[in-house]
Amino acid sequence: MQGDVLASLLFSVSMKKPYSQSIQDLECLAVADIYIVGPSPDVFIAFDRFSDRLPAAGLTLSGPKSQAFIPPSSDRKLIKSCSTRQLQYTQFRSCSWSHH
Repeated sequence: MQGDVLASLLFSVSMKKPYSQSIQDLECLAVADIYIVGPSPDVFIAFDRFSDRLPAAGLTLSGPKSQAFIPPSSDRKLIKSCSTRQLQYTQFRSCSWSHH
């Protein structure tokens, strides 16, 4: 049995400020449960900001649950950026959409 049905909503509302502050003045988006999407330099800055703000909220990141999705042609600098943050990474395949 799950907890209060409002718990997820209330938690998301409580995290709005840390999410917003993490991406402020950057070319990226933050989505609940946190997905940060954008150019890699901005995403890593946002990730660092978010990570730094969590202890004040009594929270920590879960290493095994934290993951970066990077393009298959990623250079070593991008992979090192993941490693220094203890982020697992997955190289994704590009996809294309076609309308018939």
